[in-house]
This record gives sequence, C-alpha cells and structure tokens, in this order.
Amino acid sequence: MKTPKILAASLVAALLLSAGLRAQDKPQAQKPIVPLKVDVVFVEYEDEKKVASLPYTLASPHGMILPGERSSLRMGVNFPAGTDKDGHVHYESVGTDIDCWAESTEDGRFSVHLSASRSSLYNPSDSDKKSSEYNAVGRPMIRRFNASPHLLLRDGQTIENTMATDPVTGRLWKIAVTLHVVK
Repeated sequence: MKTPKILAASLVAALLLSAGLRAQDKPQAQKPIVPLKVDVVFVEYEDEKKVASLPYTLASPHGMILPGERSSLRMGVNFPAGTDKDGHVHYESVGTDIDCWAESTEDGRFSVHLSASRSSLYNPSDSDKKSSEYNAVGRPMIRRFNASPHLLLRDGQTIENTMATDPVTGRLWKIAVTLHVVK
C-alpha cells in the first residue's frame, strides 16, 4: 500500500510550503545601518584652569562604528616598574584604553556604551603634601582614571558626564563624549 507513504509525503510537503509562505509573508524588520564616529576627550583641570586635553576618535576599520560592532583604541607605553628576584624587568602599561559600541533607538538617538581608562605616570616631590600621605615621595606612581558610562546621544551632541578628583594631586578629570553620524 503506497497510500500512507504518499499521504505522509504530501503532509510534509504541505507543512514545508506553508512555513515557507509564512516566512515570506512576514519580512523581518531590520534597523537601518547608521555608521557612527565617537569622539572621546579626557580633560584635566587644576582648580578652574584646564591643564590637559587628550582627544581620541573611535571608528571601525572602515572609518565608522556600525551599530552592534565594538570599536577599540589602545595608546600608550609599557613603563619599567621594577625587577623581580631573578632580575627580570616588570612592565606596567600606561596610556589610554577605550572600547565603544552603540545601537540606534526608536526615537533617532543612539545608546552609546563606553569603557574608558586613562593612566599616566606621576612623580611626586618632597613638597607635595598629598603624595606624602601615600608614602611615595620620590618614587613614580601610576595614576588611573576608569569610567564606563552608558549614554543616550543624538547626532552632533556632546555630553561631559563623568568626572573624578585625583586623590593625590587634587586635579579634576572629566570625559566629554561626542557622537557623529557619518554621512
């Protein structure tokens, strides 16, 4: 009896055809790809006076950040921080590390995730009261500033949202972030 096999094959074919038609009837709505560029500026203040401004721009290898794609930047040097008992030199990385990724929102803004780290060498002097609190007079120290803000930005908008005071120098550090849609 070939009827049950033919009936089973017909049912399978009908199910596959029906599933294929339903998938074609409902096209998947994809967000448009909007290429982005993100500017990150580390700014250092002594009292009210700006003493340093370190700008960085993040984009993908194609010159833009695509939504959902992570863009990274590493800039710095390895500082010889000491030697171990066998005389091998131990190095510390000093500089800037930034990771960024973004997604578009329903209202035309972008949800920007940023992970930013800035470190630098600081060589305290005998006259520096704060460094003596840390018992490091005359020995170089590594200062670090880390932040991971999650921002909601429009094209061309700048937000200066993260700030911290250096406990050794009393200087204020801020991060300013600007988003650009690449046209």
